[in-house]
Amino acid sequence: MSTTDTEQPLVEAEAGGMSERTARLVLVAVLLLAMWGVVAAVPETAYVVVGVLLCLAWQRATRWFARRRQEVHAFAKFSQ
Repeated sequence: MSTTDTEQPLVEAEAGGMSERTARLVLVAVLLLAMWGVVAAVPETAYVVVGVLLCLAWQRATRWFARRRQEVHAFAKFSQ
């Protein structure tokens, strides 16, 4: 047998298993179900989590407004 007989064209590796996107979707679904289970078992936890998230959002928004206000005042001084 010659080497030309045994050579086969290179074929790209076939995707074995799940794609990364599918794996992420499955992970998100599992996390959401776990969170739902915690909320169903201990609803007070949901109030704490929502409170913490709202507090962080409020702090972030006030920082953004303050920074934005400084930029507007600096621009107004510069343009005069």
